[in-house]
Amino acid sequence: IMSNSKRNILLVVSGSVAAYKAAALVSRLRQSEHYDVRVVMTKAAEKFVGASTFEALSQTKVYKDLWAEGETMEHIDLGNWADLMLVYPATANLINSWANGLATDLAGSLHLAFPANKPLLLAPAMNTKMLNHPATRESLQLLKARGVKLLEPSAGQLACGEVGDGRLMGPDLVFQTLEQLFPERGLEALPVGRVLLVYGGTKVPIDRVRSITNTSTGSTGACLVSDFLDVGLSVDVLRAKDSVPPINLINSDHQFVTYDDLKSQLKRLLSQNPYDYVVQLAAVSDYSVVNADQGKVGSEGSVQITLKPTEKLINQIKRWSKVSHPIVVAFKLTVEASAEEAKSKVATLVTRGGVDFVVQNDLASMSQNSHPFRVFDNDLKVLGSGGTRAEMAQVLLRLFLKNQLKGDSFKEVSL
Repeated sequence: IMSNSKRNILLVVSGSVAAYKAAALVSRLRQSEHYDVRVVMTKAAEKFVGASTFEALSQTKVYKDLWAEGETMEHIDLGNWADLMLVYPATANLINSWANGLATDLAGSLHLAFPANKPLLLAPAMNTKMLNHPATRESLQLLKARGVKLLEPSAGQLACGEVGDGRLMGPDLVFQTLEQLFPERGLEALPVGRVLLVYGGTKVPIDRVRSITNTSTGSTGACLVSDFLDVGLSVDVLRAKDSVPPINLINSDHQFVTYDDLKSQLKRLLSQNPYDYVVQLAAVSDYSVVNADQGKVGSEGSVQITLKPTEKLINQIKRWSKVSHPIVVAFKLTVEASAEEAKSKVATLVTRGGVDFVVQNDLASMSQNSHPFRVFDNDLKVLGSGGTRAEMAQVLLRLFLKNQLKGDSFKEVSL
């Protein structure tokens, strides 16, 4: 195949709950316009994702049956067509079956008939105990000795609820691996570096048992943790004690309760660690209580509370940072604001200084499954927009990469 031709990827999907990530990978490959993809599914895979999903995303038929009429030679023809075969995800059953040379289905037959001079990649996904079982470990070593390239699983929270090794490599990191195998493509890289992700809401003490708080749950921050880890970024978390915890293993998980907690920990972490990116989406108290009662405010009669403004921490991040010019992302939540009103709020935040990008969303348009947003630069240009948290992560990752590739101008990222 000439260097300006599309590369042909043969994707084998086996029966794991992580099979939905294979759909995301097919979409990613097709969007790049430099790959053709054909999908082979095991019977177990169809228990998790329907064949029609992959047909729509790959824009071609899905192969499932070794004995389908007119397709008895597909295990040969597909191998000849492909430049590379990728098993994503690869279950313990498939790994142990292939290591023993079994060909009881189309996938197994493809393995045995696949040309030895072409890359064969395998991405394990399973429970930690299954991954660490001697049978599975021996099978993986045997496949590696035969030239199979393993896309090593990471540690994190698994579908079973346990935490440990066995989490499937993320689609974006797999895409980067394919790009490295086909360097003539010269397409996209992924951002590298260390991220401090700050999320959740602060509490303002009134007395020792009462406080003023907000409705922030930290769910967006927890989602961003997963997306950033999936592309290989190193992530530290500073979050509210009662916020949604990250589901993956990370470098460090620091917690705060009050504004003062957040300020002291943020200052300490920034001065001690070389963060390339700081994403600050915590709902930080704009006010504190003057002379908060050290005991307990009485429950009889009316109570008068006096508030005073707090320092804007977002504008201090670059000053406290160990890195000379970290990329700082701020968040601005508006309530039933028009597009122009929202832009004005963003402008107020930007003019205080110390912010590179602002993610703006509005409470009125947010729901459990919808999270519309716009991303502004400090010139108030909209660089990206979308409707979900996953799309938000993709916009931020592309902006990080643009900054990493010095000399490139920012372009609008629309999803």
